[in-house]
Amino acid sequence: MPSVKSILLVLDPSGTLAGRWGEQLGTGYQLEIVRDVEDGLRLLEKLDPDIAIVHLAVSTFHLSRAGIRNITEQRPELPVIALLASDLGHEERLEALRESIFASPDDGIRPEELALILGRAQAYSRLLHERRYLRSLHLDVDSFELSGGMAKLHERVQRAAASDQGALIYGERGSGRTSVAKKVHLLSGRARGPFVVFNPTGLSVEDCRVRLFGRETIDGLRQRGALELAAGGTLLIQELESLPDAVQPELYRSLAESWMTRVGGLRTLPVDVRVMATAHLDLRDAVQAGRFHKGLFNQLHMDTVEVMPLRERREDVPALLRSYLRRYSGRYGKSDLEIDLEAESFLQRQEWRGNLSELRLSVELAALRAQSDRLGLNEFSVSGVDVDLLPLNYRKAKKMVERDFKRRFFDRVLILAGGKVTLAAQLCEIPRPSLSTMLKEVGIRAADYKRRAKARAATQRQPA
Repeated sequence: MPSVKSILLVLDPSGTLAGRWGEQLGTGYQLEIVRDVEDGLRLLEKLDPDIAIVHLAVSTFHLSRAGIRNITEQRPELPVIALLASDLGHEERLEALRESIFASPDDGIRPEELALILGRAQAYSRLLHERRYLRSLHLDVDSFELSGGMAKLHERVQRAAASDQGALIYGERGSGRTSVAKKVHLLSGRARGPFVVFNPTGLSVEDCRVRLFGRETIDGLRQRGALELAAGGTLLIQELESLPDAVQPELYRSLAESWMTRVGGLRTLPVDVRVMATAHLDLRDAVQAGRFHKGLFNQLHMDTVEVMPLRERREDVPALLRSYLRRYSGRYGKSDLEIDLEAESFLQRQEWRGNLSELRLSVELAALRAQSDRLGLNEFSVSGVDVDLLPLNYRKAKKMVERDFKRRFFDRVLILAGGKVTLAAQLCEIPRPSLSTMLKEVGIRAADYKRRAKARAATQRQPA
């Protein structure tokens, strides 16, 4: 199946390349030719091109050189090819070579020679992308390759990786579903391709369509969507149950027929991507009730992976604690931190309603509080966060404090309200939609509190 064309951004202030190269390059690339540097920078941000070509002629030399600098400052990893005009002097050529460019052929180069340079630039761009992606994963033992309950999960991950079909990853928020999807991708035959994450939560139908399928405008502007960005790799749709009803049949058709059309466009483009999705609800009930597209569900339900909540695999907590301690000890310059047995036993007995996210935050705060190389119950105190021990990055510190406060505060309120969100909102004196949003942010599900309240009531009704 042919792949989606790479985007080639051409900055040509002199306007001489369009006629000379437009037809030949346009057959193998999505060609975007601009004469103004500002227009080029806007397209650079909007379209995320794979390669840039800048034409340097005597009449526009300083403008083109400034364009190279702006492009490399904004996208230092982007391969930039400088096409040097034949009328450039020796000094101007030396100045051009001092810039951060990938190659600098003469503008009289033959098309087949330029095609070879572009091919090498593409390979270089893919290699840099792959390295950045792998460094960004931080795949620890968060959700797989552990003993106990995680052994079965690892088997399912390997089974899903051996297939190229759709897969649904079920589990509570914060349980590590995205990490599991990354692991499946890295073990699959698409590991060298991109891993793109798309979350439709809170998006309107139109925004969702644009972000999934891309967009074309009448003035020629083209924006790639998630399906194109993930070409040759994997697309993960988070919170699949949040995908708007109107978008579901369109996505199903694109996956079933392996083609798509950008919003506002006429051309059909190939779809070469494996789609996985996460969900915290069993979508079979929604399909039977007509609330979710049956075809799309069947397309993605080829394989399923269930990620158990942390409270159901407490035997994995000690290994997770050691993993997080290694991470945060290095980050905050506190080497060789250990947890004493009393604290470890205490943490293993906790409910961890926020799953891995809550456990990570607790260990990070404990590492910040640590006054020695051994963490005890005092470091995992529930009495609040010491501001003096927080990182100096204001946004990070504020996020840590807010999340810790919200999780503990709403836990108390939902217990008092018996899991009833409306009553909890009245107790907090905040709008119900706002409370629902904040509960999702900290990974708390009101339904869990309702079940516990019913269980307590049933126990109290039983005769002594």
